[in-house]
Amino acid sequence: MRNLLWILLLASFGISAQVADFLPTQKTISKPFGLPVRIGADGSIDYLVGDRNLVFAPGVQIAYDSNFVQYSIPEVASEFSLQPPKENTGWMEFKRRRYEYGLGLIAVLQKTVRMGLAPYKGAKFAIKRLKMDKDFITSGKIEMPKKLGDLEAWEPGDEGSFQTYGGIQVFAGISISILNAGTVTLGWQNQFIVSIQRLKDSISLTITEEKVDRKSFNIGVEPLNGTITHFDGKQLQATFILSFSNPDHYQLYLDAIAGKLTELDKKLPESKKHIQWKGNDISVYWGVPFLIGQTRSRGSYHVEDEEQDYYLEVMQNKKSGLLVPPAFHQRFVYHNDESILLMWTTDMKKSAPEKLRLHFFGPARAVGFKGFDIDLDEKQYGTVIGEVGVVITKDDVAKFSVLDPMNVSLSLKARCTELLLDCAKESNGRKIMKKFSDSMKKEWDLRKKHLGILLVKEPALLHALLKESHTSKEAYFKFLSDRYQSLEGLTTLAFE
Repeated sequence: MRNLLWILLLASFGISAQVADFLPTQKTISKPFGLPVRIGADGSIDYLVGDRNLVFAPGVQIAYDSNFVQYSIPEVASEFSLQPPKENTGWMEFKRRRYEYGLGLIAVLQKTVRMGLAPYKGAKFAIKRLKMDKDFITSGKIEMPKKLGDLEAWEPGDEGSFQTYGGIQVFAGISISILNAGTVTLGWQNQFIVSIQRLKDSISLTITEEKVDRKSFNIGVEPLNGTITHFDGKQLQATFILSFSNPDHYQLYLDAIAGKLTELDKKLPESKKHIQWKGNDISVYWGVPFLIGQTRSRGSYHVEDEEQDYYLEVMQNKKSGLLVPPAFHQRFVYHNDESILLMWTTDMKKSAPEKLRLHFFGPARAVGFKGFDIDLDEKQYGTVIGEVGVVITKDDVAKFSVLDPMNVSLSLKARCTELLLDCAKESNGRKIMKKFSDSMKKEWDLRKKHLGILLVKEPALLHALLKESHTSKEAYFKFLSDRYQSLEGLTTLAFE
């Protein structure tokens, strides 16, 4: 039922949110850094900086992240509410682990020119297990099941994703004291992904091979730096069904996780999917590495598969480090020839009410989702994943184009004033309406992009447009919580 709700929402768009799965692993989560050891061209060794015109230093790349959290299984609902977990819905146990490591070489010429070669490997594992009792901890490590028989202990609906990747980065730059005046990096990465879903008497096994080429430019010091990156990626996915009752499938499973797909291609029905994308990402980082840091990024991608091509705009805000609870907020705009999908997502540990209001409750309430106008009066709301989304069609945009701008502006002002938003200020409201007017003058290919970005940033404008055009919408929401009853469903946005 939960999958059906999501499919119904996106039916007019023709894609799934899963197309964004390539985003987290097209970048590494660590960067190579030099150890304070300098080796001269003559073989002599100095510590710290060293004085010679040509020195070498080992470069190390290392990162580790692990997470365990439990969410109540979502209950289907047409309106959001905060309530204690219900005993009969059960729990989802998530285990995640990711690591990277590498050892390379950095050369420093004339004390300013740096060049480096940095090979690396990494892995990212995630397992979701379903259970009725929250206190029951499922057995098994966070690793790929080594035999098909290991999956018989899983419950229908359990899932796992096991990714291994590796690549090499080549970089060159100029340093002025501690300032990196500029660093150019080229990277090549290959990835192998095994995705497993336990069915009733079988498993669905998806094998994905991915290749990513990266070109990036970085400037700044460790507490503050910016990066511009261009990506060129390709994925090939093949899905097979393996049955526990067929003895031959036990060997085929071993071949599959070893990357030997020839026998599976011959013996099993399969569905294949090709995806490729090109895009650019601009990110800014500030903080103290490993302790506390924040990264803000903006990306734009053109994605193609066998059925259609579409575009993805994504804005991300990530906080991480040993001294802060992790938080990851995203705003997505998917747009194709017929529709625009707007999504707001958040993933927080120890979620504070002001952050929940800003990144989850705020957009939903501004647009008009039911039940999101509740007071948040607790100090923190535990671990939360939240998603809200709405599809705007080409016909909807046509209705927006004939609206009286004055009426839209008044509705926007009223909504922003009611919710105490910054757009209630006269100057901010004028800027929003100017951007709306400019986007509506563009041809559809540019209009859908600029309008989508404006609406995902200013959800109160979407409320005003839907209200003035008397347009009703079904909108999607999902709320996963370790302290409250998780919910997922469609709600109706209706305006008089």
